[in-house]
Amino acid sequence: MVTKHILTEYSETMEEIKILKSRIETQERRLQKIKESGSVVDMVSGGYGGTQHFKIEGVPEGTMSVVATQLERNRFKLQCRYDKLLIQENEVEDFISSLESSRARKLVDLRYRQGKSWKEVAKALGVPDKWDSLRKECEGYLKDIS
Repeated sequence: MVTKHILTEYSETMEEIKILKSRIETQERRLQKIKESGSVVDMVSGGYGGTQHFKIEGVPEGTMSVVATQLERNRFKLQCRYDKLLIQENEVEDFISSLESSRARKLVDLRYRQGKSWKEVAKALGVPDKWDSLRKECEGYLKDIS
């Protein structure tokens, strides 16, 4: 459910979505790097009096797996926050679309989706000296949401 608070925080929410997406991508790159470089190769001698040489390859236990686990956990938390914000974004978009009046949709879009000040909204609508009237008009459209 869309609230006035969600609408007023919308532009910040959109910025946070961008930041979270970037952080998730960074975590995924770090995890991939660990997976790619986590392998260790060593040569050992043995068999027939130490005359045979064997190449041993594997991922060391301990530090690398702990780091990878923590990165994956952090990435999961970021992804959960990201998903929650996307749901909120969709709710706002649905709310704006549900407004019956084209003018109401324009006012809410300019003010909350685009993050413009009331003076900028008035200027965009061609009535630069009527910003306070537009603010009150918009409040009327939003009176039914908490």
